Amino acid sequence: MATNNNIIAAVQYAILGDNISTDEILHARYAMLADDKEKAKYIFADLGSEISHKCQTSTIIIAGKNFGCGSGRESSVVAMKASGIKVVIADSFARIFYRNAINQGLLVIECPGISDFAKGSIKLSINIEKSTIYSDSGELEFNPLPQFLTEILSSGSLVEFGRKIIERKRGEN
Repeated sequence: MATNNNIIAAVQYAILGDNISTDEILHARYAMLADDKEKAKYIFADLGSEISHKCQTSTIIIAGKNFGCGSGRESSVVAMKASGIKVVIADSFARIFYRNAINQGLLVIECPGISDFAKGSIKLSINIEKSTIYSDSGELEFNPLPQFLTEILSSGSLVEFGRKIIERKRGEN
């Protein structure tokens, strides 16, 4: 995967279907593992070993509608990040998952039509600044993230974003 502040590119990515739940991302039986890297070994395990392996070795996940439905556990997001996943692009997200991902520093892009667009492509690249996804078959635009969400993501997480605000306020006094 190639990356800079605004571009993410990958040859290895996984395409999943609609309604992938947080239990399918990381089943509850693995959510209580103490080590995030250990949790990462079990992402998408209930979808089969081939899909699980592909997701664990991908930096980009492509999904259909309602990705992250189900429980609001953050452990699924934490495990995805620990496995090396940098971005999830989906036709749509469950709202709780979407905010959990942002709060944990995982880039999520809602882009209707992405699951059809990515099929058969060899390489994907995402230009965050231009809100465009490129493949060998063309390009697809997505709605840009609001600035406050990009600030959380660039800080690494909501907690780190909060720390920066507190430090900035202390410096003003």
